[in-house]
Amino acid sequence: MSETLKTQAHVRLMTRMSRTTASDLDHLSDGEWAAALTRCCGCSNPGSCEDWLEDHADGAAQPPSFCANKDLMTGPSA
Repeated sequence: MSETLKTQAHVRLMTRMSRTTASDLDHLSDGEWAAALTRCCGCSNPGSCEDWLEDHADGAAQPPSFCANKDLMTGPSA
């Protein structure tokens, strides 16, 4: 997978995770967003994230424990 496709896939995962956990990432600066994306891209098993997101399609207060951005992805009701 090219780096561009990998980055796009992780942007989609981050967006889905923020929606699933009702996390607002709009407050992140460009640098904070880039750092979060870098952490996500460094994940060794994005398939687990995909599976978790499918299993929690109705939402979740907390992201999975393996999420590299779990501190950012904690919704308002957590």
